[in-house]
Amino acid sequence: MKLLRAAILNTVLIASTSGCTLELAVQDLSSGSMGELESISIDSTVTISGVKYTDNIAPSLTFSVATLTPAQMKISDNANCTGGSWVAYASTLGSHSLTAGDGTKDLSVQFKSSAGDVTSCVNTQVVLDTSVPTGASIAIAADYVDGSSVNFVKNSSPTFTLSASDPTLYQMQFSNTANCSTGSYEDFSSSKSWALSAGEGAKSISVKFRDRFNHDSSCVSVDAVLDSTSSVTPVVELAFGADGVGSMTYTPKVYVKNLAANEAADATHAGFLDYQGRIVRVSDGQAAQAWSTLGSGGTLQATGLTLVDGVNYRWEIQSRDRAGNTSASVSVTWTATVTPAYLLSLQNRTPSTEFESSAFTVSGIHGTLNVTVDNGAKVCATPCADWSAAGTSLSVSSGASFTLKMNSPAAGARTSNLIVGSFATTWKISTGELCPANYVLIPGENGTLQNEFCVAKYEMKIAGDDDGYQTYNPAFIADSRPTGTSWRDINLTQMTTHCQALGAGFDLPTNSQWNVIARNIAGVAGNWSTGAVGSGQLNQGNRSSSDQEPADANDNYACANLPGFSYPADTATCSDSVWHNFKRTHKLSNGSVLWDFSGGSWEGVKYSYPDTFTGTNDLVANYTDSNYFKILAGALGFTCLGPAGGNEFCGFGKAWVNDSRPASALFRGGSASNGQQAGVFAIDLDYDSTHSDGGHGFRCISPLVN
Repeated sequence: MKLLRAAILNTVLIASTSGCTLELAVQDLSSGSMGELESISIDSTVTISGVKYTDNIAPSLTFSVATLTPAQMKISDNANCTGGSWVAYASTLGSHSLTAGDGTKDLSVQFKSSAGDVTSCVNTQVVLDTSVPTGASIAIAADYVDGSSVNFVKNSSPTFTLSASDPTLYQMQFSNTANCSTGSYEDFSSSKSWALSAGEGAKSISVKFRDRFNHDSSCVSVDAVLDSTSSVTPVVELAFGADGVGSMTYTPKVYVKNLAANEAADATHAGFLDYQGRIVRVSDGQAAQAWSTLGSGGTLQATGLTLVDGVNYRWEIQSRDRAGNTSASVSVTWTATVTPAYLLSLQNRTPSTEFESSAFTVSGIHGTLNVTVDNGAKVCATPCADWSAAGTSLSVSSGASFTLKMNSPAAGARTSNLIVGSFATTWKISTGELCPANYVLIPGENGTLQNEFCVAKYEMKIAGDDDGYQTYNPAFIADSRPTGTSWRDINLTQMTTHCQALGAGFDLPTNSQWNVIARNIAGVAGNWSTGAVGSGQLNQGNRSSSDQEPADANDNYACANLPGFSYPADTATCSDSVWHNFKRTHKLSNGSVLWDFSGGSWEGVKYSYPDTFTGTNDLVANYTDSNYFKILAGALGFTCLGPAGGNEFCGFGKAWVNDSRPASALFRGGSASNGQQAGVFAIDLDYDSTHSDGGHGFRCISPLVN
């Protein structure tokens, strides 16, 4: 057999004879179907996604020729074999200088036999990469970045975002230093969780990158602060009409006592952010409200609740810092009832006359509740279309309001019991006074659990003795009257005993009841120097000397027995209707008058301080609403214009709370020797229940009569 070969462009015509048969085959030299008949390859390359890379500027080349016996070859730095010179053939070329600069390089070759036959042009392509990776960067997924661009993280293995530019980017080396001095290479990833060095505080993390040819990038780093410390557990007290401003039971409030102790921002701590809370049903732990932000102030309130009447709930509260660390949770429990609202009892009313109450609005309930009244009262949805058809019961849902009607009796008082779901109160109409002699009616306060009560109009005196400075005698009887100096040198325990000895329902006022009175006074325009609530100051009473002065039966002699006042002449400068800072009387919203509620003597109230939380002694007007002791004093939400010395600090009084301790007794109002520090909101936690002196006295409360 004789084999004939001819190169025709990129094909080879192959002919053979066998007997009488001629066989022809055309092979495409550019295809790889039968193996490449001519080829050029670059040694030591790396192939990535079908692209060949090298970092050798003069790589070794290997050639293969199958269609002829090559005698010469021509290498060109392009893809089409143009240019170049014929040189002696060699199957391997030790080096070939690529064109200058990184990037894509084309190489082509042709081969020539000694007979002058020339193969077609074959080519290859390679990317020259002699550069280090560029654009190296590292960023940390911070939980908080402060104003100085400090990255705070709470996880000891935070996530980093990484990047670098290189066609053969391959590996990276992490280091818990700022200069890439430690660590080993691993496969590159654009995101990685990395364990920081042990311990809280500042960290430097660095990384460098490597390509397939072991070219290292520059070292880049990022700084962070590891703060995985739990936030400070809050200390809270449920404000539920007990001691404080009070709370609606469908939107409970708590007071946070430890605001000053919450985590401060520093070099290793992100600092306090806010409080979070959730509400669960006590019986089975079912969530009524998921964890949600409550804010960062000293008064936290759960809102937007629709709960089941009469069911116990638990409010779980935790603090959170800016890095996202949370504290252990604390909790308070309460029983949901309809929003407390108190109907104003009526006294000195015309006998046998029908009277209508103010409207009572129900809120927060789930479903419907039944409203019932008794003793001749009627209830009707507001606005009532037909009182004559109204009955003693009514079904209401959230948002509904209703009104009561009832006849006053021919004499005495008539009381109707009002029950709305699990909430109960009373409405009383009297043809006479509802309080004992020398006691005044204190209106109930909506939004709290504090109903109406009576309080002594005057500071208590020793019955039958006008000298209040007597050695204590348990046989003494407390008496509310204008004459005589107030009973002194009696401790808190003894005050309580002597109030309770006056009869069933008599007692020492609670701090909550004091606050109800103080807030009522602060809400009456006539008690302010300008005649406008919140402008100027409240009168502070007998605060000009250390003398404890008798009061007067005539409320118009409002500065009675104070130095410089002589009545009736001085009614033009200090009277029931003329304001003076030393005015000893305050008027309530129902027209009742109290003597010496501010000034005179520090008055004891029932409240045993439960913990060691202390604050800074300050005038109550200077406290913000987030301050626990402003809340304890009942002054939450009360401010005045310009609360500095010029207007006697609003007449609110001062808080002595620096020495608070467990079992501290609570005294209110200030004494005659306290000057501008006396006031209706004044509060003192410096003493315990065994303390007595000439500056401390008391007044009693009583139930309604008739």
